[in-house]
Amino acid sequence: GITTHLDAFPAEGIGGLRIGVTPLEQADAYATFANGGVHHSATAISKIVFPNGDTETPGEESSARAFSDGVASEMTDILKGVITSGTGTPANIGCPAAGKTGTTEGESDAWFVGYTPRISTAVWVGHPESRATTGFGGPTAGPIWQSYMSAARGGYCGDFPQPQNPFEPSSSWSGSHSVSSPGSSGSSSGSAPTTPAPPSTGTGSTTGTGDGNYPSQLYAPGAGQGPSQTPGNGGGTGGNP
Repeated sequence: GITTHLDAFPAEGIGGLRIGVTPLEQADAYATFANGGVHHSATAISKIVFPNGDTETPGEESSARAFSDGVASEMTDILKGVITSGTGTPANIGCPAAGKTGTTEGESDAWFVGYTPRISTAVWVGHPESRATTGFGGPTAGPIWQSYMSAARGGYCGDFPQPQNPFEPSSSWSGSHSVSSPGSSGSSSGSAPTTPAPPSTGTGSTTGTGDGNYPSQLYAPGAGQGPSQTPGNGGGTGGNP
């Protein structure tokens, strides 16, 4: 569901984007986890009712399987913990839900994106024309998400369904810019099983090679090395990672 251009920098995996993904894209992408790995294109119109009573329903939105229901379920289990015991506890609605907080440098942008089995919602709080301090994602955007979703869920409080294809890690996966440490080389591949998802399905396999030529300035100093010693471990000036 992400259509914003991504540069494939390693930091994008944890949200470090040079061009921000929109709240709609975030909600659309998280809805794919809620939907067991099947992505549906976002739409603003479900039906049109004319003055004479005639009803017109737009064509069914496109859908495709992005990953297996087992992968989606594994991610949901991880993100449930963010709400029950992590940084997203201010978003807890007392019903099964999963989500993630987000905070940019200087606390200028506060995010909470989360979903239930039926609804996916993204909340962003910030200053569109400045980088003034807003706050951390959990205590700033989390309560907004909690307030809205408490009403939007209605009386529904069901849990996420169990996957038909449980997640079983069998091999490592890497993209074209993944390396185990600077200067290393190697390759790996990964694929995920899929289940039917009308009206269309898709399967994918991605391969990548870490050739060791990725720009070193994009890695933190000492990447791929063990943590530097602390004074209590035999001297040195470095802190804990």
